[in-house]
Amino acid sequence: MKRRLIWAFVTLVFSVPGLPSFAQDARSAQPEAEKNRQVEDALHRDLDARINKQLYFATLAGVQAFNQPRNDPATCAGIYLGALIMAEGLLEHRPELKAKIERERKQAETLLNPVERAKALRRLIDDTREELEKGQRALPNVLWNRLGGERGVAEIVHEFVEAALKDPAVDLTRGGKFPLNGEKRIQLEKSLVDFISSLTGGPFQYKGKDMKSAHEGMEITEEQFNALARHFVAVLRKHRVVPADIEFLGTAFALTKKDIVAAEPKPKEQPRPAAGLAASALLKEFGGAAALRPVMRDFVAAALHDPKVDFSRGGKFDFDAEARKRLEDSLADYFASALGNTDAYRGRDMKAAHEGMQITAAQFDALLGHLRDALKKHSVPQPLAAEIVKAFEATREHIVEKP
Repeated sequence: MKRRLIWAFVTLVFSVPGLPSFAQDARSAQPEAEKNRQVEDALHRDLDARINKQLYFATLAGVQAFNQPRNDPATCAGIYLGALIMAEGLLEHRPELKAKIERERKQAETLLNPVERAKALRRLIDDTREELEKGQRALPNVLWNRLGGERGVAEIVHEFVEAALKDPAVDLTRGGKFPLNGEKRIQLEKSLVDFISSLTGGPFQYKGKDMKSAHEGMEITEEQFNALARHFVAVLRKHRVVPADIEFLGTAFALTKKDIVAAEPKPKEQPRPAAGLAASALLKEFGGAAALRPVMRDFVAAALHDPKVDFSRGGKFDFDAEARKRLEDSLADYFASALGNTDAYRGRDMKAAHEGMQITAAQFDALLGHLRDALKKHSVPQPLAAEIVKAFEATREHIVEKP
């Protein structure tokens, strides 16, 4: 397990685009020893930046494992351990830091409690990153400085927040529930500057809540998160940030998605026709929803080929083999649920599912005819067939939109 983690992080370190080229140094008139020293120093600075970045990503991955819903401190500790072993192996040019990592890592590994082990390894990662960043902050090739330092990042953040506030697709204030006026907006922008600083080698450390806690209860959807990400990238492009840096920042932004986007809510239980115990018993005796699936297969096949039904609504809805199978299974679950045999149906209510299709009464009647034919073809007992037809008839008012 350790070796897999080590190689995974080593692969990440050396797969990041933008490895600098020092071909021009070979043409320099400087003495050979001086040229070699400059190249070596530059390579070490670049390597430090890459190690720091991967330790940051390891921190994000570890936090996701440690926190709810996974609540897995042992996996978190394993992620941190793999990242530190990777860093330790690449820091030959920093013998004191390498020795510190080795010493404290081994001490942490002796802790039997996975929570304490994860926390000790996290502290070591934070200390290591801080040490690496000391030598990076004054360098022009650090991402923080390429973004324009504090002033440049503050401008990027201000424009990003401004764009997000104006976009209803983002709904940054959650319908006014979280207003961002005056001091609150200033605090938000300062927090974002600190967050970017922590990521890019700047002088400010992010000390706010973790992403999950900060966005708890906001019910942010994936679409809203993606809209927010588009604004972030658009502002970076406006400020002429190079593609490689945009890619890095975009990746860091994307890694917060699991903690920011709320889980998909369970579909609401839709009202279904009331069915007595007799109907449920009849269906159970027939074989339940599983026995209805071949009935629904023939029902859908007949309806698809009948122009009087216009199942695809003039070709607007494409029913390939996979879509047909989903529909057949959904119909079987719907009728089984309507008859009280199961609660397996989790699709939309009939009105929402057919809204805007302009289904006529004649088309509904033609569809009902194919259902009766399929029930008869599969020798569904008449009392049970009558209950299924009754359940289908109950949807008429929700499906038919034109006389």
